[in-house]
Amino acid sequence: MRWSLTSPPACPRARAPLPRTTSWPNTLGIYPTLEGSITDIQDFDVPPGYAMTGTSDAAASRMIYFGGPTRGWKNTPAAVQGRTILTFEGTKGAEGLPAAVIDGNKLLMSVHAEAYEGESITGLSTAQRIKNYKWRAAAINQAAGTDFAIPA
Repeated sequence: MRWSLTSPPACPRARAPLPRTTSWPNTLGIYPTLEGSITDIQDFDVPPGYAMTGTSDAAASRMIYFGGPTRGWKNTPAAVQGRTILTFEGTKGAEGLPAAVIDGNKLLMSVHAEAYEGESITGLSTAQRIKNYKWRAAAINQAAGTDFAIPA
């Protein structure tokens, strides 16, 4: 069936409860089994569905978590495929879990370093968003093997 802007197809993820352990089909089969949402931080199925969370990076220490996947929480082994470059910090039960991983040239993030303050979220300042954008740009450089300049 064709669809138009006036009749889009139903979204299969439209607030349907996510299984707590899944192969996350939206990772296109390129990564092993993950689990989430990490309800110790925020349950994606409970409004508002996001929370500010601490991370292991000193500059980008606070990021938005929208219920993304991780490994090593309750039902998956802690070992990651690739290299963990960011972990969750400051939340009992989620401390040290992978928040961002580089696997080959893929950057996989459970946190949302691209979040913009005031766009359906609260708790993120402009200064923190800029720090997060710089962290994300550096992470993209690492994963892609590029060296584009990141403004100071």
